[in-house]
Amino acid sequence: MTAPKGEVYYTLDGSDPRVYGTGEIFPAASLYTGPVTLTESRTVKARTLDGETWSALNELFFERSSPARYLRITEIMYHPPPEGEEDGDEFEFIEIKNTGPDPVDLTGMAFTEGIFFRFAEGTVLRAGGFAVLVSNEPAFKRRYPGTPVAGVYDGRLANDGDTIAWRNSEGIVLESVTYRTAGWWPYRADGLGRSLVAAPGSARADPNDPAYWTESARPLGSPGEEDANSVPLAPSILHHPDSITVREGEKAVFSVLAYAFPDPTFRWQRNGVDIPGAVHAFYTVTSAALSDDGARFRCIVANEHGEATTSEAVLTVSSDAPRFRRGDANSDGKLNVSDAIWILKHLLGDGRISDCPDALDANDDGAIDISDPAALLRFIFTEGAPLPAPLSECGFDPTSDDLDCRSYSPCEDRQER
Repeated sequence: MTAPKGEVYYTLDGSDPRVYGTGEIFPAASLYTGPVTLTESRTVKARTLDGETWSALNELFFERSSPARYLRITEIMYHPPPEGEEDGDEFEFIEIKNTGPDPVDLTGMAFTEGIFFRFAEGTVLRAGGFAVLVSNEPAFKRRYPGTPVAGVYDGRLANDGDTIAWRNSEGIVLESVTYRTAGWWPYRADGLGRSLVAAPGSARADPNDPAYWTESARPLGSPGEEDANSVPLAPSILHHPDSITVREGEKAVFSVLAYAFPDPTFRWQRNGVDIPGAVHAFYTVTSAALSDDGARFRCIVANEHGEATTSEAVLTVSSDAPRFRRGDANSDGKLNVSDAIWILKHLLGDGRISDCPDALDANDDGAIDISDPAALLRFIFTEGAPLPAPLSECGFDPTSDDLDCRSYSPCEDRQER
């Protein structure tokens, strides 16, 4: 260290050679008289004192070269998607890479925060090599056959954000990563099939910065290999849409979880027919009507390498009104001439009161009149056009009108509330 005039004072403990506010020499400061030998990484701070005047502070960090400095956490699968009935947490993994030119002895190095694992004696990671740590080895090998496992850790990676830290055998932190799920963090790593991978050129960036990370190019990540080595994958369904029961007027959302490379397209169908505009991983029935009761929904997931179709999910729409059968005016569970006679007597004003006027409305035009027994007789004797639903099975009135159904005993034993 040189200066044009004055004497140079320096410290090796990170303190300022000058005492703030007094201008005195700090007790831990040393007068520079010749080369200083550093045996470990240090921050050197120095100032020149000329009479009673101090120079500006100069500092520099000197890092002791160590193969361990090339070790990096390069991939984190913290919120894997489930597989069938198996919880996604069983497929967690962390990938470590030796980015340096020489092998690194991992003996005694340990993850001490977030997850817990210590490398056994004699564990060496070759130059450019990967070490993959997992939460459940059998589950991991089913999803990633052929990928070597370096060890099984204790604990779980939190799905809503966590801090992972690992240390060398002397207890010094090698790397600490705090990942999040909100803000600018890659959103598809949060349960949507991707992992966090270190972005290209991020080696000297802060791993706690979301810009350090990107989502894996490959669905389910790429443990044990470079993320760029993506291979084409035909779609595979991870979670099929669930059947849903809602009340009339409520919203029903169907969703599918699938992976593929390149990313797939989605095409939803209702009762086997494409739904216009339904091209996302979810489909929403905004206000379920009684006419939607029993509708079947499925999704076709496709890319240039193939397609997969989900199982069908059934939408059940319930109502406060009971189910009934169209045309069964006398509520005996059968459709015959007696029902037409019952409607005629009702119209002639013989005092008959029905607990299910919807059943009397045989043609479903929202009114009870002479056209209803006529429609019913045509259906019975001439095999004319079928009466509107619900006809063959108990169901709700699909038409909004002023009629209602307060009670219908033949369907009460199958009423779904």
